[in-house]
Parts: sequence; structure tokens; C-alpha cells
Amino acid sequence: METEIATQIKACLDRGLYPTHLDSHHHVHTEWAIGAAAITIARRYGIRAIRLSRNCGPRIDLGRRGYKLAYKTRLRMYDLAKT
Repeated sequence: METEIATQIKACLDRGLYPTHLDSHHHVHTEWAIGAAAITIARRYGIRAIRLSRNCGPRIDLGRRGYKLAYKTRLRMYDLAKT
């Protein structure tokens, strides 16, 4: 996963595009293992934020709320919870 994320970041940089944050389709970056890869790559390339996951609304059950809180806490530990 790290290789794929890094390859996409390098493709942006090679074209003069400098990502301000990381995000993903359908919030797959919030899956724990993918999140770990995203954090590693963000830190490696000086990307300062990773998109937070939605944590409110009528369909968010207690278990999911707890997971999202844990994920946001993890991003805060690395000072990446800014978006």
C-alpha cells in the first residue's frame, strides 16, 4: 500500500503538483492498515493533513463512532488531523 500511495504522490510531484492533504475514494484511507501507510507517506513527503472521516449523522452506530474516534486520535498523534 505504501508503494502505491508513494507512486501516486511522486506522479503529482513530477508534474509540479504539491498535495496539501491525502484523501481517498470511499474513505478507504480510514481502514487501519491503509491509514498506517497513508500516515507514513504523508510524513515522508511533508504532507500536512489527512482527511478525517465523517463521524456524525443518524446512521453512525456506537461501534463505528468509536472506530472513527480512534482513527482521528491516531491522526492527531502525528499532527495530521487538520481537514
